[in-house]
Amino acid sequence: IEKSDAVPLRYHPIVVGNQVLVASSRRVRAFDLATGKPLVHASGELYSVPPPPVVPSNQQAAHAVVAGTAHYTMTAHGSTVYARLGTSVTGKLMQRRVGMRENSQQLVGLDLARDGLLTFQAEPDDATWAFEGPPVCKGRRLFVAMRHSDVKPRTHVACYDVDTGERLWRTPVCAAD
Repeated sequence: IEKSDAVPLRYHPIVVGNQVLVASSRRVRAFDLATGKPLVHASGELYSVPPPPVVPSNQQAAHAVVAGTAHYTMTAHGSTVYARLGTSVTGKLMQRRVGMRENSQQLVGLDLARDGLLTFQAEPDDATWAFEGPPVCKGRRLFVAMRHSDVKPRTHVACYDVDTGERLWRTPVCAAD
């Protein structure tokens, strides 16, 4: 476990078949349900992303990256597990405050029947958009809450095609100051 993964505990495992899956901000790991031993690699790592480009100017900024962060979990549909990975820091103002140079989030789909093969990937349009929590799947559609940070932040729901990765639609739900 890396230091950034150690505190606070914010992971919610899911069980798919004989596997226990755990997602963090940077990786998805798989473990045998009966033994707890890692699957695939010694670490159990199915997929990982590089750390976000954070350049904290002081300890307070570094703390802001973990304070109030989202809890990571996944959605399973058939043999595919879908996860939201990346920073939980949303909004351009907060990203600037903690020294981030870009928004580093993505949705991924990993096929467990093929040792975690990446079958789906999507990223927000730009740093003003962020995925808010894990996606949910219905058939060949993946739905996820999104936040648009602007003068008045807005919450949206977006729908993606799991075969092509194309966003099919995005609609606003509410706005708040």
